[in-house]
Amino acid sequence: LSKATQRRRLVVLQEYYKYAIKYKKASYNPFYDVERIRQTKRDVRDRAYTKKDLELLFKALNKENLFWRTFFILAIDSGCRRGELVGLQWNNINFQESTIIVKNSAYSLNNKMNIKDTKGKKDRLINISAETAELLKKLQIEQKKNSLLKKSGSFSGNDFIFTYNNKLINVSSASKHFNKMLKKNNLKHYRLHDLRHTCATMLLENNIDVNTVRNRLGHSSLTTTMLYLHN
Repeated sequence: LSKATQRRRLVVLQEYYKYAIKYKKASYNPFYDVERIRQTKRDVRDRAYTKKDLELLFKALNKENLFWRTFFILAIDSGCRRGELVGLQWNNINFQESTIIVKNSAYSLNNKMNIKDTKGKKDRLINISAETAELLKKLQIEQKKNSLLKKSGSFSGNDFIFTYNNKLINVSSASKHFNKMLKKNNLKHYRLHDLRHTCATMLLENNIDVNTVRNRLGHSSLTTTMLYLHN
């Protein structure tokens, strides 16, 4: 297990015994004696795609179907978390202005997809490229056609963008497909979340001010955004 996973599980076990003691099901919390696993933080900039690897990624994305190509390119362009992408609805898209509004985040619980507020609990207006907006438009047309093919099918602005058989895709499915695509194309391994790091890094390298990047990514603290700046 990774150090991050070990740390999370230790916290869960500590809390489990904390409640067990509260309700007199245990008299002692053995996990309070376990030393907290130290995790060496990797520089977030090291997680971002290099220009060469990004070029190879786009070549691979051009071979993907419209659904996943749009999902991953929007991830790079917007810097959104995967749950925020899954939580997007068509009425969150302004095609004329080439913007999206991030209002919700999707998450999986007991194998069911649910919607909650974003991590920062604030709506975010994000500018996207005309190319990304065009991909979304094509995906919308495809989704409308699929709805018409079904006798009881209907389409509205309240519909979620990234669905399969009218159901939200699982956030883990996006990561699994991303990993599968990298392996199929013999590309260097990156995490899906690293597309978010890539977006932040590219923006700052192109002299976009830190506060603009902070608002785009939804960082609650400017300190987090500053981690992407080169010394």
